[in-house]
Amino acid sequence: MDEEYVTELERLDLTVAEVLDASNGKSSRRRDIGPLFRRLMVRAWLRRFQQNIYDQLGPILDLLKPQSTT
Repeated sequence: MDEEYVTELERLDLTVAEVLDASNGKSSRRRDIGPLFRRLMVRAWLRRFQQNIYDQLGPILDLLKPQSTT
């Protein structure tokens, strides 16, 4: 699990099990996890999107680098 997720869950005193067992956006202790889960999912999506861009740029940058003639 991403360190940011773990940190956020610890900050809110939630466990992974509570998040997975949530019903109607509430943890077993009746804590609202909807907003938290939404933020974490958006961040994860953006990180994957960004990584995909970098993965595509890597080969292009390699082609643009000057070739050494040794």
